[in-house]
Amino acid sequence: MNKMDELVNRTNTSDNKIHLVKVKSNIVKLSPNLETELKNKICNLSLKEQMRLIKSEIEYQNFPFIEDQKIKKGKFLAKGSFGKVYAATYGEIDVALKELEIDKVFKNILSLLQEIQMSMLSFHERVPRFYGVFFRENDQNKEHFICLVFDLVKGESLKDISVKRYKDNLPLKLDALIQLVSIINDLHNENIIHRDLKPENIIVSDDDKVYLIDFGTSKVVSGKSTRTYDAKGTTIYMGPENFELRDIEENENGEENGGGDENDIDTRPITISFSFDVWSLGCIISEICSGIQPWKNFPGKKGINEAVIMGFLMSKKDFPIPGTLEQPLKDLLMLVFNNEPDERIKTSVLLEKLKEYRGSL
Repeated sequence: MNKMDELVNRTNTSDNKIHLVKVKSNIVKLSPNLETELKNKICNLSLKEQMRLIKSEIEYQNFPFIEDQKIKKGKFLAKGSFGKVYAATYGEIDVALKELEIDKVFKNILSLLQEIQMSMLSFHERVPRFYGVFFRENDQNKEHFICLVFDLVKGESLKDISVKRYKDNLPLKLDALIQLVSIINDLHNENIIHRDLKPENIIVSDDDKVYLIDFGTSKVVSGKSTRTYDAKGTTIYMGPENFELRDIEENENGEENGGGDENDIDTRPITISFSFDVWSLGCIISEICSGIQPWKNFPGKKGINEAVIMGFLMSKKDFPIPGTLEQPLKDLLMLVFNNEPDERIKTSVLLEKLKEYRGSL
């Protein structure tokens, strides 16, 4: 029995909501070979060479491979930054096929490895199961892909569902949001921070069940917070701490941090905690219930970009909550949009208060 079969069997034979594969860390450590390639900044590699290096790295990380002959690609579902998602079948199983362009993921190799690692770490009934990877190449069209295979959730994004099936139906929107907060609360209890919560990463199935996808920027923390050297996420759903680069005396290797050369990787960390996800949840709740995307109602500004948002948040001003929301929901969001992460409401409390608000309607 291979590694992935063991994980799948462990999931199928348990009644618990979450299972974590017990590992010491979710930090992906690159192979010496790939580290050498990246340090040498080899930018002119052919697609074949890039694919060879990625495949070698997948093997080094002991990530599961599957046979591409067993995958039958179906209709197109969605397009992302690095590729496309299709409906497919894996034997008799309906799956989602995430087809990623090699040249794009090679430039973001750590994010790719992180997504695979986190997909293997977390087994939650509302997180699609990960099966494995395979590679495809088409020399004639000069196309080279790495393909990730997940359980298929038949439904639409929370963003789309909120303006279609749930339009003008606040109770149904709240039902979905309560499910979402419950999932995040479960993950936080297992020390997982998602870090890229947004309506596009939340799928509502045809029977109104909420699922969470895209763990490419997630972190496992050993305590209440962790330091990270990559400010990840989607700008309009980020809390102020994601913009705060804090100098420290030493980095994690015991070496002093400083300004450094402008071409060096920034070694100044930001500190993130579970509150990072809470802020993003607040943005999602505000958007889904009001129909207004975060920052679209920003006073006096026609165009919003990262610099404007960062300047506003760093000035410790209050997040612009839409005025169309009912006062109880505004009051709840004020607890979410606290500029101090340690003072932000916890997911467990947010969940209970959302349920109370839903019950009052």
